[in-house]
Amino acid sequence: MREWSCHEESVGTRGDTLALGLAFAACGGDDDSGGGGGDGNIRVALGDIESVETLALFIALERVRKRGIEVELVELADEDLANQAVVGGQADVGLGAPYGLIEGSGAPLRIFCQLQRLRFFSVADKAAHPDWQSLDGETFTVHSRGSTTEALAHIIEDEEGIEFGKISFVPGAEVRATALLRGNVKAAMLDIPNKNYVTAESPGTFHLLPTPETGASDEVLFANTDWLKQNEKSVQVLLEEILTVWRSMVKNLSTCSKSGSGSGCCPTCRPSSRRSCCPTTSRLPRRVSSPRTAAVRRRRRRTSSSTARPGSSRVTRRSSRSRTSGASTSSSAR
Repeated sequence: MREWSCHEESVGTRGDTLALGLAFAACGGDDDSGGGGGDGNIRVALGDIESVETLALFIALERVRKRGIEVELVELADEDLANQAVVGGQADVGLGAPYGLIEGSGAPLRIFCQLQRLRFFSVADKAAHPDWQSLDGETFTVHSRGSTTEALAHIIEDEEGIEFGKISFVPGAEVRATALLRGNVKAAMLDIPNKNYVTAESPGTFHLLPTPETGASDEVLFANTDWLKQNEKSVQVLLEEILTVWRSMVKNLSTCSKSGSGSGCCPTCRPSSRRSCCPTTSRLPRRVSSPRTAAVRRRRRRTSSSTARPGSSRVTRRSSRSRTSGASTSSSAR
């Protein structure tokens, strides 16, 4: 889980900005969705599972649906495939951190909203790994290839003067948390709620290793520029509802938990995880630019550009309506 923000700027290739002309007025109240609908349906690519990390976005997507816009979820095995789905036209909007894709693919993609700022913790079995030096030559578990967590792992190697024997890719912070508790992995990168969950479930067993702090974006929304121009009204509605949900969480920290429980947006979320996500929304971060922010982006570009591949994989498509019925999720996670 990271700190939340939704910025009105759009970041283009190599840092250029693209003005989308999307006003944030008439965002509606905190309880009811705003006014009219948009001009087209929205297909959202998700290389993740339904979890506490995506709960607030799912709430916003349900609000978009109530305004007459059909929201279709395209679920894929990992973030890289989700990014490629946007490039290949299988989806309209992507969720992730596609810096390497934007720079390396040449596709006309633009980031139009920052959802989450990077905030991860390195959690390790205290007996097995008392410090980073004990992990030299050992396995460290992160989300996926080309992800923020992998970029942080490489930065840790540089700063601590170590080299992991293997960087293991286990999608899903909740999956990694469970693996830690079961002893299947000894050190992993976790978000805030799952870090809290692990330390609460087994007090004294785990501890936190120093993890670089950065102001880099971890979750953004991005789309093809042509689609953005052709669907300005739909994008406007999407941004309005995201902003409304985020503002609601700032005003009332229990909004995320209550709305998620009532709408059935995330039937697979642990109640403890849903509750623990709320205190992290108490303050919005300022935009930060630092050497570590640049380092994270460079690492992601290198890895993503070397692993990005054309083509498609089997996808699971689900409209936002099916979410209220408690449909099952895919096995891959963030």
